[in-house]
Amino acid sequence: MRIEAGGWLLGAAAAGAGAVWLWRHQDEVMTRRPVNEWTFTHMNLLMPTEDVRRGGDVFPLPRRPRPLEVTYGFEGRERSLAELHARTNTTSFVVLHGGEIVHESYPGYFAGVDVRFQMFSMTKSVTSMLIGIALDEGAIKDVTESVTVYCRELVGSAFDGVTIEHLLDMSSGVGDLVEDYTVRDSLINRFAKAAT
Repeated sequence: MRIEAGGWLLGAAAAGAGAVWLWRHQDEVMTRRPVNEWTFTHMNLLMPTEDVRRGGDVFPLPRRPRPLEVTYGFEGRERSLAELHARTNTTSFVVLHGGEIVHESYPGYFAGVDVRFQMFSMTKSVTSMLIGIALDEGAIKDVTESVTVYCRELVGSAFDGVTIEHLLDMSSGVGDLVEDYTVRDSLINRFAKAAT
């Protein structure tokens, strides 16, 4: 009987130690595979959020789905799109062409058409496309212009003198832009702690 009780106590102690470890390292667990996919599709449950009303009319993209029969070379052999998704842990994959959605797939466990995603670095690509459109339409003359030309509220701030190009290259010098997970107090680690 004593051996059973001792085993139970050891199990309880191990569980307690595991719980303590998990509490102390929850930021690491929540932002790394495989848990991060759930984290990044449920940020609204983990952090304070604010509703932002849409502006004006919404123009949904027309859908003209078709199979995407592409392969790519990697490590000496041709691979499929499904292999890319598995290798890169792709959550969702959408292809736009000519203003239409021509292909979309959601290989992630928590992904889907109606799921919100934390966009992180993908926002940089969208921003670059919008800047390209603004340049083409003449709304922005040149990326070497100061951002204060277009956003007067930034005059006198740390962004005064920063160009659009600096922002696109993430070289403005404003803020802690180094995404270094090894620096304990870096902004990215402080964000991870705040998210958990």
